[in-house]
Amino acid sequence: MKHTRWLAPTLAIVAVLLVAARVAWVCDDAYITFRTIDHWQLGYGPVWNVDERVQTYTHPIWMVLLTGLSALTGELYFTAIAAGLALSAVALAALIRQPDTHLTWPVVLALGASKAWSEFATSGLENALSYAIIAGAVVTLGRPVLTPRRQLLGALLLGIAPLSRPDLALVVLPPALLLVATTRGAWPILAAGTLPGLAWTTFATVYYGSPLPNTALAKLGHAPLSQNVGQGLLYLRNSLALDPSLLPVCGIGAIVALLHARTRPVHAAFMAGAVTYIAYTVSIGGDFMSGRFLAVPLLVAVAVLLATGRRWVGIVGIAAVGLSLTSSAGPLRTSTAFHVPDWDDAGIADERGWYFPHLGLAPILDEQRDPPKPGRNRRAGEGRVRMGKAIGMDAYMAGPHVHLVDAYALCDPLLSRIPSDETLGRPGHWIRPVPRGYLDTLKSGENRLEDPEVAELWTDVALATRAPLLAPGRAAAIWRLMWSGRTAPITGVSPTDRPPRAPSEQPNHRSG
Repeated sequence: MKHTRWLAPTLAIVAVLLVAARVAWVCDDAYITFRTIDHWQLGYGPVWNVDERVQTYTHPIWMVLLTGLSALTGELYFTAIAAGLALSAVALAALIRQPDTHLTWPVVLALGASKAWSEFATSGLENALSYAIIAGAVVTLGRPVLTPRRQLLGALLLGIAPLSRPDLALVVLPPALLLVATTRGAWPILAAGTLPGLAWTTFATVYYGSPLPNTALAKLGHAPLSQNVGQGLLYLRNSLALDPSLLPVCGIGAIVALLHARTRPVHAAFMAGAVTYIAYTVSIGGDFMSGRFLAVPLLVAVAVLLATGRRWVGIVGIAAVGLSLTSSAGPLRTSTAFHVPDWDDAGIADERGWYFPHLGLAPILDEQRDPPKPGRNRRAGEGRVRMGKAIGMDAYMAGPHVHLVDAYALCDPLLSRIPSDETLGRPGHWIRPVPRGYLDTLKSGENRLEDPEVAELWTDVALATRAPLLAPGRAAAIWRLMWSGRTAPITGVSPTDRPPRAPSEQPNHRSG
């Protein structure tokens, strides 16, 4: 009888994983990381363009994990999907290890009913790793008795969460502070938990010349807070339309966490972090991928509800399934022919709907075709500088002998430090003005930039990203880039250096 009470929760986990497998895919952004992995395995180092060291990924642990796994399997597409499903299974298994979850198991179905949680369990991005880390931390620290071993494990999980994605620091900060405040002698343990993050930050600063990924430099700080909040609220509206159960379940989880804050302070702390994370997401204007940044808060809310031991919370899971069935884009209703050919009026895309016909697991298996493969064998003399906006799959297939200049600056160390001259842009995607002479500089290896301020900035960027690690003056250049490494808005841009937006890419003027 003791074993049979876990039968229903286990079946619920299997059901959630089957839903995730049904909608499994790999998104175009994952191929940015795949290009870095491919170059590393070819011996160029973990870089996006082989002649410069730029961190174009935000998930160091996920990148390293995929690098190791793909070295064994010999490919990345199926490996990323399998790793995502396996880590999602780890997260779910951890959650049902909380006391009394055999009574509350139906709430697990809320994860399978969620479009964001199910779709980003694969996708080739770090979400599944984040699920496993956060779930493990909740379960480890949420135990009634914390042994020193559990304290250390919990601290390590809190410490590596930002290495899955930097802004997860907001989710784990409240429980970390709670651990310090309520545990005698916790400071050494918490300090041990910070070592992985400190080690990575040191490595990134020395190797890449920046403690932050280049994507952060490119995306943040290009619009006023009021505009970002307006766009962020549209991001929540989009979630309610496409994933109608996610935010309501998060809201119920927040209320329950508040009501049980005295008896379950750790769960309340994690929920406070999740709410802070949602608020932060709104403050930066959300994202262009529908629901991606809301999947971890949903996981935390489900963990809170599972831990209550109250049978009534199971109704939340059943209701979430019902709400999901009302959405034609939800994971319970879409087929292998699922396709959404455009994003909404706020520039937010149903990312799986956009790429599923080409990068979905089911269509690839049904049509018996191979997923995209990297371009490695290029003809002599084909190395060149090319500018564009397709920096995911197309860049992966272009191979290492093509230096790609990203118009959105996500992968370009100079353009990311030049303010965009757009007043409205698609979330996270701000086209940069390309200064005169930049492409000639990249082709020739000589500084041919016409703007003196940009030319001076390029001198430091080149030292940080292209010179040997111990080159004279490199440390000083890195220091200058960290504290003053941006230019004023520039003018005099060559029209041939700037790719125009297609009509479908025009930013939504309602987002302001």
